[in-house]
Amino acid sequence: MSESLEELGGGAERFLRELNRERLQVSIGEKESTDSFSVFQRHAYLFDLFLISDLGEWRNRETGEKKKRLAYLQQFLQKNYPLAMVSDLSDLFEEKGTVKFSSCKPPLHTISDGYYFARSPDREERMGAWHQREKMLWILNPILEKRLVGLHKASRELGYQGLVDLSLEVRGFDIGWLTETIELILDRTEGLYLDMLESFLPDSLSMDEMKQHDMLHLLRGDEFTDMFPAGQIWNSLSSALSGFGANLGVIGNLRLLSPGCGGPQALPVRIPNEVYLFIEPSGGYLDYLHHFGEAGKAIQMGSTSPDMPVEFRYLGDPAIPETFGLLLQRIISTSPWLEGKGGKDDIVRFKRLFYLHRIYELRRLAALLLYEMRVNMGSPSTADDMYSSIMEEKLHVAHSREDCLVDILVPFRSADRLRGFILEAMLRKALLEKCGERWFSHPAARDIVSEIWSWGGRFGLDELANSIGYAELDIEPLVEEIEDRIRLV
Repeated sequence: MSESLEELGGGAERFLRELNRERLQVSIGEKESTDSFSVFQRHAYLFDLFLISDLGEWRNRETGEKKKRLAYLQQFLQKNYPLAMVSDLSDLFEEKGTVKFSSCKPPLHTISDGYYFARSPDREERMGAWHQREKMLWILNPILEKRLVGLHKASRELGYQGLVDLSLEVRGFDIGWLTETIELILDRTEGLYLDMLESFLPDSLSMDEMKQHDMLHLLRGDEFTDMFPAGQIWNSLSSALSGFGANLGVIGNLRLLSPGCGGPQALPVRIPNEVYLFIEPSGGYLDYLHHFGEAGKAIQMGSTSPDMPVEFRYLGDPAIPETFGLLLQRIISTSPWLEGKGGKDDIVRFKRLFYLHRIYELRRLAALLLYEMRVNMGSPSTADDMYSSIMEEKLHVAHSREDCLVDILVPFRSADRLRGFILEAMLRKALLEKCGERWFSHPAARDIVSEIWSWGGRFGLDELANSIGYAELDIEPLVEEIEDRIRLV
């Protein structure tokens, strides 16, 4: 192989910079849609079957940190090779699925944003908006079906049986562990989920009548809007991050933007020197939740040591930024943070909604993983029936068949986020035991978290679990914490 590891890593970095700058231009209104196809074409030498195979042989000859860097690079190219083969279809879906609003400078891509379509408190109006979304997806799903077929074809070109085998191997997943985790989450949270959901149902709706848009509207938590004013979100974020030694106003690597539409977003162009955080406050619980989550991801990426090689700055486990997004979100459910934001009964009820939302997302991720593994072993033509059946069985809410492909647009992203949930619960338990209820403002927590941030993606999730006192990634702290917290509120 003529290229050095540094040259190949530099190529991967340039590819990601270009791709994310495309996304940045769309987000700030300079472009209407992403042209990922051209970016993949300019870097086609990276997504070459012979290069990927040669990297595997090279990796097997090395040891230590160099072996790990080669593994990260090979896995990155393997994971993106299928996406390169269908980049034209991905661009077409984004272009056709972008809804433009005259009040927004950038177009707002809302076709996959269920919360946007579920925002109206009027059920008839909400049903109408949701029906329009279903019609749009029905038109666009042939593009996504063709794209899924292409992903499978490209996976087989890499020597795998299909997308499932490829996705699990490049992430280092053990399918037995993954299956057990899915079953455990669904089994242990079933009763809690149903009890809490029933306690939040409006009088006008029964469980049997619940639709997807009803659930998403319920989880917006509009009754708690006064506890989360739009005008205070900047101060709230700054205060939360200052506890970890991160100041939004002075972090040179973090660029704050407010383009006018699209909601909060963390977007890394160069890690750690150019990470964007979009601030779009509208107020309300869901708005705070999303802002805190994206800020956590942005700070983690922006705090990565610049001395780390490319592979550890860019190509690490995507569950790591998810972990810190979830950790920051957790702050708004703590008693110290909620103090003075409402009456005692309001705060207790809000905490119950927060944990209902958490259980819902966990069950949704587990159900999506179950569906994604099954549909990718079968035919895309059966996806709609399989999707609605699995999601309704596990979430007890009627789901739109039209969501069957847009919900798995990024292959196995649900697995990355689920593992982020697991590591976040382990980390938070360690911080709680060491620092108490005000863990998010304790100097010891700052030391622990800032050190992990500086590592970027150098360590895998099991290694990070080791660093906080666990032998490996462990689901128990997550499930136990949910059970204990719900009993307390």
